[in-house]
Amino acid sequence: GMMSKFALNPLQWITVDGRWRYAEPDFHADYPRVLGQVREAGFDTVMLEVLATQTLQNYARMINDAGLAVAPGYCAIGLPEDHGHTLRRGSAEWVRWFDGVRRKAEESNYFGLDTIFLAPEMSFADTAVRTREAVAVGAGFDEGRLDRLIEILDRAAEVLRAEGVRAGLHNHVGTWVETEYEIDRVLDALDPALLGASFDVGHLVWAGIDPVA
Repeated sequence: GMMSKFALNPLQWITVDGRWRYAEPDFHADYPRVLGQVREAGFDTVMLEVLATQTLQNYARMINDAGLAVAPGYCAIGLPEDHGHTLRRGSAEWVRWFDGVRRKAEESNYFGLDTIFLAPEMSFADTAVRTREAVAVGAGFDEGRLDRLIEILDRAAEVLRAEGVRAGLHNHVGTWVETEYEIDRVLDALDPALLGASFDVGHLVWAGIDPVA
């Protein structure tokens, strides 16, 4: 038969009561149960999500015990200024900004995956206009900030490519890349060999974009 091309991102188990359970240390103990329920629901593949509280080997055992395979994961990269930083390109701080991206490349390679979703991070700070005030309409748009974000996304995609992983831009509402203009600007600015498109169809519609077109 044909190989399944469907994988589940088990968000309905993870986003509970405004919490992000992946980030909670005690979720590690519950993870096998969640993966088991994914399998029981009829999915044979789950999105790669290694917890910060586990090793690659520990995660691999959980996945194997659940009888699942893994599909490409998700890499989010923040804009330094959103965290109060101004980083000079090439500085030690600049290099360390991408440590999480290297980890994502390592995870992908360990599990034989050569693509990954790449998105700007979502912010839930009180100052985060796109999650606190208006979603999917490009609130607080700033061309200069988009240029700075493109530089960060470009470097993140380069870090991934150096390890053999190709990034696809993921449009997530609530981030600095949610409107058609912003998506096009990012994709036009980066080499297609470096960054493909990993669209969320629902988020395209949410932002007023026709996904079929």
